[in-house]
Amino acid sequence: MTDDKFTALLLLERYFAAIDARDWATVSDCFTHDSVSSYGMAAGPFHGGKAVAEFISRTLEGCDSTLHALGNWVLKVEGDTALIESHAVVSLHFSAKGLVSTRGIRYRDTARRADGRWCFTGRVHEPLWQVDSPTVTPRIN
Repeated sequence: MTDDKFTALLLLERYFAAIDARDWATVSDCFTHDSVSSYGMAAGPFHGGKAVAEFISRTLEGCDSTLHALGNWVLKVEGDTALIESHAVVSLHFSAKGLVSTRGIRYRDTARRADGRWCFTGRVHEPLWQVDSPTVTPRIN
């Protein structure tokens, strides 16, 4: 993998880690000021990272924790532009409801490199499936 591909791929990891940490400033910082994003279950579109971070923050109200796991991905870099298609499995834990929702999501992204770092210029979040399960207390034997 080239350094360009690797550093562009780290943008996905930074975004996922920021959501899981509830670090809304970093989520916002993953996007350019002129980015346009859509999230399958929302009205959108969202302009800029701050709008995305505020939407995700509102969406996760009542959710105790999340875990974003990056699956397969295809990434093409041309100069300072990247096209990324990826899949992730995302788990959301709602203790008050005794529920874990696990979702398969496809992301179609465009990104731009500026000042040595990559940011999303466009994001399409497409939920593919969801399974809801009751929570159980983990047992370590």
